[in-house]
Amino acid sequence: MWILFALTSATILASRKIQEKKLVGNIGPALGWMLRLVSGICALIIWVIFSRDTVGMTDPVVISVILAVALLYPLQTHLYYRAMYAMPISVFGMMAGIVPLTSLILSHIFLGSPVSSFGLIAIGFTILAIAILSYKRDHGDVHISAILYAIGAYVLFGIGSVLDRTALYHIAPIPYTVLNQIVGAISIFVYTHSLLGNTQVQAARENIPVILMIGGTIAISWLLSSQALLLAPNPGYVGALQNVHMLITALYGVFILKEEITKRKIFVFICMLIALVSFAFA
Repeated sequence: MWILFALTSATILASRKIQEKKLVGNIGPALGWMLRLVSGICALIIWVIFSRDTVGMTDPVVISVILAVALLYPLQTHLYYRAMYAMPISVFGMMAGIVPLTSLILSHIFLGSPVSSFGLIAIGFTILAIAILSYKRDHGDVHISAILYAIGAYVLFGIGSVLDRTALYHIAPIPYTVLNQIVGAISIFVYTHSLLGNTQVQAARENIPVILMIGGTIAISWLLSSQALLLAPNPGYVGALQNVHMLITALYGVFILKEEITKRKIFVFICMLIALVSFAFA
């Protein structure tokens, strides 16, 4: 069942990333807090209607994770949108293979989550794919700083996945999503507003319907992802299957946006596909 939750979340994530790419040039990092605020409000509505479960909301572990989230999100958002803006979406999407790699390794070290032989195969192919993707500057306007932005952002996503798994031992997915998204929105808002003021907020007014749509999909994706994290043997496997979205995003960039097709991209795509299949059987 966790595989179904993770794959559904992945499909939603792909549509989100494609829409974000269209908006980030005008709005920039401020897009991060706007989307999380909408997501948190949607999760809050779901919580009020269907749950109202408050168990765990004052748990010290949950509070510690939420505080860590408040510190991580501004930097993660800054790096994420800097990389997204600088890279073709096909390359940026495939770099997301770093997320399950990070979360799987950290989960094994700190949470004792098992890593099977298929998991090791997936790790190997993921490392190979990322190394090849990052080695040369043959991706149009991609340069080394954009690669580093993407690596930094996705490593932080992987760390966040492990923190989420830790918190979900103490709190149900719906109230956790509410806390996570709203606190994240506040921390990113403070960061971006201190740097940019209201300029990007004004630019966002023209895109309110799209922002509302993406924010709603984030809330649904988070709820599905949280359920998968609870059921999966290792949170790294959830991140891996969610990364089906990176393949969808890469195909969108190549075939819809007409981004350059290279042998390197094709090889990396195949490596990532093998890694995802390995995670599915892990």
